[in-house]
Amino acid sequence: MRKRYQSKGVDYSFGRNGERQVEFDAAISGLLEKTEFTAFGVGVRKTAFKKEFVETGLDPYLPTDIYALAMVLLLERYLDALAHHTVKQMGRVTFESQGTKEDAYHQLEYARIVLEGSQWVPDVTFRNWLEPGLRFVPKAGSHPTELADFLSRDLYEWVRQDCVGSPKWWSIFSQKVYLRGDGLMGKFGIKVFPESEEVRRRTLAHRESCGANCGEY
Repeated sequence: MRKRYQSKGVDYSFGRNGERQVEFDAAISGLLEKTEFTAFGVGVRKTAFKKEFVETGLDPYLPTDIYALAMVLLLERYLDALAHHTVKQMGRVTFESQGTKEDAYHQLEYARIVLEGSQWVPDVTFRNWLEPGLRFVPKAGSHPTELADFLSRDLYEWVRQDCVGSPKWWSIFSQKVYLRGDGLMGKFGIKVFPESEEVRRRTLAHRESCGANCGEY
């Protein structure tokens, strides 16, 4: 979609029609703006994580697998949102299906988090607020998981650019990021790990810039 390629029988260049391309982008922007959702985002700086944590064994509480680490950090933030929501309800976690082996691995890591907890959140809290198993859905053009794809790409580009710039839909997603209070406790807003001093300064600046637009979950 971004590169105007043809995918699954759909020509996103619209026959190289520039006017249609602009109209399509405007429709996507409108969909993102009007759809009610709360965004959570975690970006792991792979090289820094491997060098600072995996190779040194600096923090024995952290998973050494990057995907499992991202799950822990993301679920901690989701739990905070559930705990402070006006309606008390169990959280449901849905993954886009990537294949039977990959899905089984994700289920295993999720179960591990629910059973063992994390460094900052006890296991019983995960079990009190989350369904015990993941749900999976196949990739489909109209499913809400497609919004997560959009956010994931923008977040990837933002982190890759050292947390500066504004990827394609970034300004819209920034208005919908979960933010509680002043966002300074480390559990709110976009999380980038591990942080350098510069990365932390920029992520805090991002929270401040979107704070006025981010309502309570």
